[in-house]
Amino acid sequence: MKTRIYSIILSAVCALYLIPSSPVALASGANPYQLVQRGEIKPLEDILQRLRESYRGEIIDIDLEYDDGIYIYEIEMIGPQGQKAEFEFDAATGELISVKGKRLQQMRIQERVLR
Repeated sequence: MKTRIYSIILSAVCALYLIPSSPVALASGANPYQLVQRGEIKPLEDILQRLRESYRGEIIDIDLEYDDGIYIYEIEMIGPQGQKAEFEFDAATGELISVKGKRLQQMRIQERVLR
């Protein structure tokens, strides 16, 4: 069962600062900051940097979910022409799991794509 753990709408400016200081407790009893400190998940800043190096747009939503024993960052982005894209990253490894959206090629920066 997919459990929504953490959902917050962030602007691109404050996205880097809200997640690590969040007081929201996860099912494990730890907050995202503690998970990062223990090395269980990658810092959100690392994931966002990779995403911004490959795709143009504004981040409108970031979720940290726990699904089948895996923490997943879900990041929604609005592209330059108003298209919406959703990226899922394995929070432990930083690996891109999936990308959903339309006209994604118009959001790519110099044809560089995350893998």
